[in-house]
This record gives sequence, structure tokens and C-alpha cells, in this order.
Amino acid sequence: MRINKWIIVLFAVFAVVRGACAASGAITINGDTPWVVMEKDFENPAIQEAIRDAERDWYKVFGYPPVIFKNDTRSSWTGPVVVFGSVENTKNLVEVSVPKGAEQHAVRLVQVKQNPAIAAIGADTRGTIYAIYTFCEEVLGIDPMYVFTDNVPKRLTEASFSKEDEYVSKKPTFEHRGWFINDEELHDGMHRDPLGGNVISMEWMDKIIETLLRCKGNMIAPESAPYSDATVYDLCERRGVIITFHHILPVGLNMMDWPEGVPFSYVTHKDILEDAWRKSCAAFDGKEVAWIINLRGESDGAFWHSDKAAPADDAGRAEVISEAMHKQVEIIRESDPD
Repeated sequence: MRINKWIIVLFAVFAVVRGACAASGAITINGDTPWVVMEKDFENPAIQEAIRDAERDWYKVFGYPPVIFKNDTRSSWTGPVVVFGSVENTKNLVEVSVPKGAEQHAVRLVQVKQNPAIAAIGADTRGTIYAIYTFCEEVLGIDPMYVFTDNVPKRLTEASFSKEDEYVSKKPTFEHRGWFINDEELHDGMHRDPLGGNVISMEWMDKIIETLLRCKGNMIAPESAPYSDATVYDLCERRGVIITFHHILPVGLNMMDWPEGVPFSYVTHKDILEDAWRKSCAAFDGKEVAWIINLRGESDGAFWHSDKAAPADDAGRAEVISEAMHKQVEIIRESDPD
């Protein structure tokens, strides 16, 4: 009986010491530290992907997967917790000061009921993703470029976090920050899409987009000339990144493979190109897109090399290009007014 009393007393002292650490401005977490994840956030595919990545990071560092609580802590647990989520979905659990604005985020030391906590919170979807990856980098020691550097994180038994370690984002210098995977053939030797719908396999492209997000990027031109309905664009949507294009893809339309026997001319057959642009635009309904507009010819050449009816002088050619670009903007705004 005396031994049991001592065990209870020691456990209580341990819990108090852990709580006191948060009050004094620092806590220590280990592989047994539970996470609190909001179900509403986990239902968002882009945030869910980032949480899954963080689970793998945790496993690399501590050697076993995290314990995850849904929506709240547990009264039986008085030790520290890690909270992941958006401002909107965590506001009833914890109040965390996050800068207002798109993609803003913070990783802070807070108190969640009886639990000292590290809270990684975002103002919106991408802000929440950035908060999760910032936790992985700053607390777990994960190299954001690990996919390409092969840097392996140090194995830890515990990790400390203090007020001095808190991270608060600032307004980015550039609203759109992205990568263009040009000459993707350099990837396809090792990571070719087995289904043939894209140049690069979706497994490898997912790693590229993960790395982009870990580096706080938000936009990608995933390949040089995919078709408008390529699965790579569905992956971009699921990961929560903005889609943009190579200049050979006006309104997302692949001009590298214009069908044989179909007239290519914005002088004599405007209706054909406008119909193709409109159908291409429709393929991106619901996706976040930074549109490209222009008038190029087949296979990335000047349009007058593909169109025998094209004007011979620069002024006439410029007029055709201008008219085409105005029409492209009109088509885009039919489905994407912003």
C-alpha cells in the first residue's frame, strides 16, 4: 500500500513539474506526447496530407508514430500536447495569436486546459500547412529539402520548446512563389508514370509538391505540356497548391500536340481555338489557377509559322495576338471571375 502511495505522489509531482515548465516558458515533448488534431481540419485533404507527412517525420525522429486525440485533450492526461489546426477550427480549444491574412501562421507555446502545449496554427488552409511543416523543421529538426538532400534527422528521446523558439510568420514579399518543373525528362528515368498519363509518377510528384510546401512555396507548373485533364492537376488540388503553366499552355491548353487535320488559325478558324480554350478552362473548374494567356503556334513556335493566313507584318500579327488574348481573358472570367 505504501509503495502505491509513493507511485501516486511521484506521478503527481511529475505532472506538476511538466505543467510548471510551460508556465516558466518552456516544455519538453517526447514520442509519447499526444497530438490534438481537429476533425474539421483533417477533412481538408491538403491539411490531411501535411499531417500525414508530420506523422512520418515524428516516426523518423522518435521511432514510433504519434498518439492522436480528436478535437480535444483528455482529462486523464496532464502532460504536454501538440496542437495542429486552423484558427477557425481551434478557436474553441485554444486562443493562439496568428497574424491576419492569407497563409499566415504561428508556432507558439500555449496552455490548453490542463496541458502545456505547442500549437502550430494557420490562418487558412495553406497557413495551417505551413504551420505544421514549420513545427517539423523547428522542433523536430526536419530538413525541408530532405527529399533531395538525403539529410536524415537526428534520433531524439525528447525535444524542448521555449518562448524564444516561437515562430510567427510575416507577410511574404511575393504573393505567388513557385517552381516550374522544366525538362521533367530528367526525372522520368527514375520516376516515370507507370500509367503513362503524366511524364513523372504521381508518387514522385507528390514528394516534389511536399518539398515546395515545406519551403513555403504555393504555386507549381508541374510539367511542360500536360493535357488539361492530367491527373497531376488533381494532385496539385489535393495538396492545396496553385496551378500555373508553361507558356506553351495558353488557358492550360496543350499546344505541343495539336491534332492532325484540324485547322490551326485565329484568322480563319477562330471558333476552333476558342472552343478548345473554353473546354480546357472548364477542365480546371474548382481548382486554384494562375492563368497563362498568349497566342503561340504549334510546338512552341510563332503562330505565323503554323497559320498560313497570318499577317505578314508585325502590326497585323500583334493585332491577332491582342484579340486572342482578350478572348482568353473573357473565357477565363466566365468560370473564374477573380
